[in-house]
Amino acid sequence: MPKTNLVNPWTAKDAQFTKNIKAGIARQGKTYKDLAAKAAVSEQTVYARYKRPETMTVKEFRAFIEVAKINENEILDLLIKNY
Repeated sequence: MPKTNLVNPWTAKDAQFTKNIKAGIARQGKTYKDLAAKAAVSEQTVYARYKRPETMTVKEFRAFIEVAKINENEILDLLIKNY
């Protein structure tokens, strides 16, 4: 049977989520190291979450949005709006 590559409808939202988190961290003058410390994970895990945000835990998610200072409306837009 041939392999198939089904399109993930969340791909664009995942990319936008990562972009917004990175922008928020930059606005706050924070680094990946700061984010890793807040989330109590390694920097390698932070990079992994940027590549595949769907693997993020709730604890990590809370730390990411707290460090990046993402507002409630932006969070909702990234998570559920338009889907």
